[in-house]
Amino acid sequence: MRNHLNGFFFVLALLVGAAGGARAGEKPVLYWPYFNFPPYFITAPGAQPEGMGIDVARALQKEMPGYEHVFIHASPQRIAEELQTGREPFAVSGLLKTPEREGHILYADIPCRVTFTVMVVMRREDLWRLAPNGNASLAYLAADKGLTFGYVPGLSYDLARPFVARLISTAGGQRATTAHDVGHLLDMLAEKRIDWFVHDSLSIRYVLDARHMQERIAVVNAEECPPSPIFGYMACAWTEEGAAIMARINGAMARLVASNRLCETLRKWIPEQLDTVFERAYARRILTAAHLAADGGACCREETAHP
Repeated sequence: MRNHLNGFFFVLALLVGAAGGARAGEKPVLYWPYFNFPPYFITAPGAQPEGMGIDVARALQKEMPGYEHVFIHASPQRIAEELQTGREPFAVSGLLKTPEREGHILYADIPCRVTFTVMVVMRREDLWRLAPNGNASLAYLAADKGLTFGYVPGLSYDLARPFVARLISTAGGQRATTAHDVGHLLDMLAEKRIDWFVHDSLSIRYVLDARHMQERIAVVNAEECPPSPIFGYMACAWTEEGAAIMARINGAMARLVASNRLCETLRKWIPEQLDTVFERAYARRILTAAHLAADGGACCREETAHP
């Protein structure tokens, strides 16, 4: 019943947004979904969303005056469903590429997000047991049926996916628990309702700093996922309408890169200690992709596959 009600209110919100958009200027409505995923999307009760992804979205919206742009809060799972069905025109900011998604999702030519390899999160008191050499083995953690894994449905887990996919499906008797967002995961970890999870390294650092939980929570590299930059893209459903939207997004992204506005927007959210790594990643991937797009070539392929 709860799922049916959630779906009803979500559709109602879309209809209200569409009606408001039509009255405002008779332009087609384009929805920009977000959820709590700091620092990419930062939400708070009664406040407007902010974050790296929101800033990128607003910059793109200024370059696309032919649409009535509407931000809408939606869970990762709901966003995945809308991209799968193409029922509503969604422009999703910062989506990682995966083989499964590329079968039904259109991605922009140029990345719009720079982040870094997922890391393993656990209680600091468990470091000696789960990461005795300072790193954690995903294979070891996933095989231990005495541990409970936490995850957010709908999120991509990048190179960690082959190790956590079985946990998410709860196959083989492994224990797993779902959460709404990373803050919920941290609460469950502190309360010993889960024992570990994996998360975007930029995001987890941001949330731990905001919550002052560094003394209780440990974040370590995964042995199977060497540290490296990861890139996210604007994405739309693979439909005729989605293709038209993506054509406009590609043009807008090219203008943001050419004017250096994209670099400035992203750098604002990168910690100072990662400045050098960010600069190299931006030059190698985003500038290269922009040059290829300007020359009419296909966007460069990811250096590492994201299972």
